[in-house]
Amino acid sequence: MATSNSRSSKKNIFNFCVCVFGSQAAAGLKQQLEEEAAARREEAERVAQLEGYKQQLEELLEQERQAKKDEEIVRNLQAKYVLPFYPGI
Repeated sequence: MATSNSRSSKKNIFNFCVCVFGSQAAAGLKQQLEEEAAARREEAERVAQLEGYKQQLEELLEQERQAKKDEEIVRNLQAKYVLPFYPGI
């Protein structure tokens, strides 16, 4: 419903511009509005892409943190169970 009202509103603005400024100015305004809408769509796509990258980086960071914890656990187990049997290591 909001999209229909938005389109109707844009059409009314365009018709008003045609009446007041002439068809050439209205066409220029229409072109500008279309370019701005395209720029907003491109920006929204870029934001979505960047959010995807952010999510991937967060997942990789969490994997790295878990790997470091696992390494620490292994070192502690080695110190507890392996090193007492091989004091020269």
